[in-house]
Amino acid sequence: MSERGMRYGPLEQVDGRWVMGDTQTGDAWLEFRTDGLYQHVRGWEGQLIPWPRIMGANIKIGGSLSRARVTPTGLLCGLPGPWRGHGGGRLDLTLRNPYGPYPARFERHPSWYRLVEVDLACMLVSETMEAGEGSRLGDPEWLSRAVGVLATRRRRRPREIRRVLAAARQV
Repeated sequence: MSERGMRYGPLEQVDGRWVMGDTQTGDAWLEFRTDGLYQHVRGWEGQLIPWPRIMGANIKIGGSLSRARVTPTGLLCGLPGPWRGHGGGRLDLTLRNPYGPYPARFERHPSWYRLVEVDLACMLVSETMEAGEGSRLGDPEWLSRAVGVLATRRRRRPREIRRVLAAARQV
């Protein structure tokens, strides 16, 4: 049995490490490791993407046709009823050597993701990777402190969002 810790949007702490997606019932999830981002897929060996290869990232929950972080399908999958817990998301990565896009998919949790949590988690992951500090995401203690800072704040204005993210990245 896995020990569950803090959860913030699609990010969850499991057995002291941080993952994105549902590790219990999902077929795919992402693990933030010290050496890189590891994509788990049930029945498959998985793939490690080293931090230095990742230039940028963006989280998407739901269908692929929309440019929004959370699509209408992504919203439906969190509501009670037959859609609950279906579908997934992906972390759209921009990689170098060779250069190109890489959609790292994950299965969503069966419960609702608060939109503010998806937004702030996405911004934290994106800004950390774009600053060339992706390896910090592989440090479970740092990510716990950063998510803890985000969890105590509520988004209100763009300037406040920047302050919260800056505070989270400085812990």
